[in-house]
Amino acid sequence: MEQQLTKQQENFCENAGLFGILISVACLVQHTVFMIPGWITYSIIAVYILCITGFILLMKKMPAAPLLLVISAVLILLLGVFMTLMLAFSLVLLLLLLYLIVICAVLYGGTTALQLKKRSIALKEEAAKWDNIL
Repeated sequence: MEQQLTKQQENFCENAGLFGILISVACLVQHTVFMIPGWITYSIIAVYILCITGFILLMKKMPAAPLLLVISAVLILLLGVFMTLMLAFSLVLLLLLLYLIVICAVLYGGTTALQLKKRSIALKEEAAKWDNIL
């Protein structure tokens, strides 16, 4: 018996992932335009790419997406603290942090994260069944 996401959960994953990608790309573009070259600023790019990856996985409804988004939220929080200590302020970065916190709360507060795991298990079982048949 395959576990299906409801239409509302599918729409949430797709729309939340798309909007998250847009915000993350905006942060990445802002960072690359205004950065001062150095190893710290280049390592910050990896955090934005991790956020983009997490939102892409959310759009694809992968079970690793919620955990990756939580890790991204923690890294963006640390990045926000670092930027504040360096006397730099980015409203887009703050928006990304708030968005990540809300998305993680909705994913883990509801049943979406659990349904993503169940969906992944069901798809693996179905693939294994077809491998045995073929």
